[in-house]
Amino acid sequence: MLSRNLRLESTMTKTKAKAIDLEMRRLDADQAAELLTMYEPFLPDHFFKSESEALRSLLSFKRLAAKSEILCKQLEQDEKADTGISDDFVATAEIRSLLTQFAGLANLFVSFLSSCTDMEFMRLASLLHDTQGAERRLNGLIDILRKEEFRATEVLPEIRRLAAQLSGLADAHIPVDARATAALRLDIKVSRLAFGSDIQLANLFYIEQLLVSGPAADHGDNDNDSAGVFVSADRQRIASEVVPSVASVIQNCKASKAMAIKLLRRSKELKGAGVAANGNALEVMARVEQQCSQLVEYSVRTRTVIQDYFANSASAGSSAAVGGSGNDAEAGMGAAQALVSFDRLQQDISSVAQDVFGANDAIPLGLALNASQQLTKELTAALALISDSDAVSKMEVSEAPWIKRAAQFKASLVQNADVERRTEALNEEIVSLARKLRLRDQAIQEYSVKTEMLEKRTETMRRQGEQVSELQRLLEAAKSKELTYEEAIESLQGEMDTLERECHKLKQASAAAKTAALAGDFSAIIGPGGG
Repeated sequence: MLSRNLRLESTMTKTKAKAIDLEMRRLDADQAAELLTMYEPFLPDHFFKSESEALRSLLSFKRLAAKSEILCKQLEQDEKADTGISDDFVATAEIRSLLTQFAGLANLFVSFLSSCTDMEFMRLASLLHDTQGAERRLNGLIDILRKEEFRATEVLPEIRRLAAQLSGLADAHIPVDARATAALRLDIKVSRLAFGSDIQLANLFYIEQLLVSGPAADHGDNDNDSAGVFVSADRQRIASEVVPSVASVIQNCKASKAMAIKLLRRSKELKGAGVAANGNALEVMARVEQQCSQLVEYSVRTRTVIQDYFANSASAGSSAAVGGSGNDAEAGMGAAQALVSFDRLQQDISSVAQDVFGANDAIPLGLALNASQQLTKELTAALALISDSDAVSKMEVSEAPWIKRAAQFKASLVQNADVERRTEALNEEIVSLARKLRLRDQAIQEYSVKTEMLEKRTETMRRQGEQVSELQRLLEAAKSKELTYEEAIESLQGEMDTLERECHKLKQASAAAKTAALAGDFSAIIGPGGG
C-alpha cells in the first residue's frame, strides 16, 4: 500500500511538472503570437500581398510533416499482436507507411522552398490552399485518435487520398533533378523500404494465422477456423509445405527490415550532414524499392486470396443456417462446396506469383522466398554503397529565398541625405505645382461657366434677332398692304363722292318732280317735246 501511494505521488508530481511545462510553453506561444501582431504594422503592404502567403505555405508544409509523424508514432504497434492479427493490424501497417511517405513529401517541399529561386518561392505560394485542406483532414484524424475512435480500415482510404494528393503536387512542382532535394528523396525511398517491410510482415503474419488457426477471435466466429475452410486431407500438407514457406519468408523479411532500418539510419546521418548520394546509389535504391513493392503486392494479394476463402466459407455457413432444418441436404452441399483443396490454394498462389513476378511458383511461396532473400542482399549492397565516401557528395547550401528578398528590400531602403533633400525639394515643388494646377483648373472651370453663359446668351440674342427680322418682314408686308388699302380707299372714296353727288341730284330731281306733280304741271315731268 505504501509503495502504491509513493507511485501515485510520483505520478501526480510528474503530472504537475508536465502541466507547468505546458503552461510555460503556452505562454511562450502567446507571447510570440502577440509580438508578431505588434510587428505587422511595421511591415510594408506588399509583404502581405506576396511574401506572406509563400511563408505561410512553407510553415504549412512543416506542420503537415510534424502532424503526420505524430500520427505515425501514435499508431506504432507490436510486430505481432498478442490477440491475433486482424484487418486493422494490417491496415495500420499500411497507414504508417503512407504517413511516413506523406511526411517525407512534406519535408521535400520544405527543403525545396528553402533553397529555390525567388520566382519559384513566390509561385509556390499558391499551394497554401491545398495544404490547408490537407491539414484540416489531418486534424480530423488526430481528433479521432484522441477520442480513441480510430478505425484503421475506415481511415485507410482517406490516408491514401492524402498521400496521392501530395505526391501529385510534388511531381508537378518539384523538379526531379533538384540537387537540394537529393538527400530527402533518398530518405523517402529508404523510409518506404522500412515501412514496406512492416506491411509485408503484417500480411505474412496474417497469412500464417489464417492457414494455422483462421481469423482472430474478435473478427470472426470461433468455428471459422482452417478446419472449416480447407479440406481435411490437405490441412496436413498445408501445415508441412505452405506454413514453413511462410515462416521462411517472414524470417527473410525480418532480416530485410533490419537492413532497411540500418539504411534509414545511415540516410538520416547523410541528410543531417548535408551529404547526398550520387546517381549510382539512387539507381540501386530505385531497383531495391521496386523489389520491395513487388513483395508488398504479393503478400497483400496472397492474404486477400486466403482471406476470401474464409469469407466465402462464412457466407456459405450463413446460407446453410438460413435454410433451416428442412434443407439440411442442400446446406450440407453448400458447406462442402465452401471447402478449399490444396491444389486450389497452390494454383491461386501461383497465379498471384505469375502476375507479380512474371513466373510460376514451383513450390508455394517459392518466388517470394527468393525475392525476400534477394531483397536482403540488395539492401546490404545499398548500405555498403552509401557508406562509401566516394558514393556521396556534399550538397551546396543555398541561401533561403525569403532571406534574399529581405536583403533586396533592405538594400532598397538605404537612405541618402542628398537624395532625400532633393526628394523633399521636389515634393515641395510638386505640392506648389499641384496648388497652381488646382487654381488654374478652378479658373478654367470659371471661364468654362462664363463661356457657357455667353454662348447661351448669344443663342438667345440670335433667336431674338431672327424674331425681329421676321417681324420687320411682316411689318413691310403690312405697310405695302396699307398703301394698297389706302389707294383702294381713296378710289372708293372718290366713287362714293360721285355717287353721293348723283344721289343728291336724284334727290333734287325727285323733289322737283313731286312739286310739279302737286302743281299739276306735268310738263316739268314729261319735259319739252313730250306731247
